[in-house]
Amino acid sequence: MNIAAIEQSADFGQRALPAIFGLQNEAFERFQTLTHLNLDALKAMMEQGQAVLSSMPFGRAPSTDAGGLPQQFLEHAQTYAEQVRQIVMRSQGMMQEAIEHAAGVRRPGNAVSDVA
Repeated sequence: MNIAAIEQSADFGQRALPAIFGLQNEAFERFQTLTHLNLDALKAMMEQGQAVLSSMPFGRAPSTDAGGLPQQFLEHAQTYAEQVRQIVMRSQGMMQEAIEHAAGVRRPGNAVSDVA
């Protein structure tokens, strides 16, 4: 048996496991944020739709009184898309930093310390 190889594997595992668990926790936090965002968007959409429908007299077509409704939905969709984009960008940045750290890449202004 090669003791040096076993020790190197153990050292790598000790360095890598905290990083892997950290990435996993970050991913769960991003997923939780996205889930809350989806629920809030759905709730707002349902409340707005209910408000529009409840203000209409029975027997009239929904499009006759809902002049500003498409604009409201468009604004909410744009806000939602921007929030999702920000979550994705943070996640991609976090993954890129983890990959660079694992590869030992050094960027100006963001030095990766050697752990040995």
